[in-house]
Amino acid sequence: MDFSWLTDWLVGILRWFGQAIYNGTIKLVNAVIAALAAFVDMVLALLPTTSFDTPGSVASEWLGTMNWFLPINHIVFSLGMYSTALLIYFGTGPILRWLKVIR
Repeated sequence: MDFSWLTDWLVGILRWFGQAIYNGTIKLVNAVIAALAAFVDMVLALLPTTSFDTPGSVASEWLGTMNWFLPINHIVFSLGMYSTALLIYFGTGPILRWLKVIR
């Protein structure tokens, strides 16, 4: 008697179960990732945005949220003000020294 059909059938059933388990695992992992992404979006939506956002910018939502943890806009603003103050001092310094206003 030839039972090769039985082995082919059993191998086919095992492959089918293997694919079903694999597909179920992938769907479960995708569902967990989607749930985590929804949770993170919900938590980030609770945080207020900064007042230095540029309206109409694509990254304004993410920048506002990121500014809650690391105030990038404040850092850039402060560096700009500091640079402006240095340029004014070094630009007017020689003239004020010449006029004997400062030493």
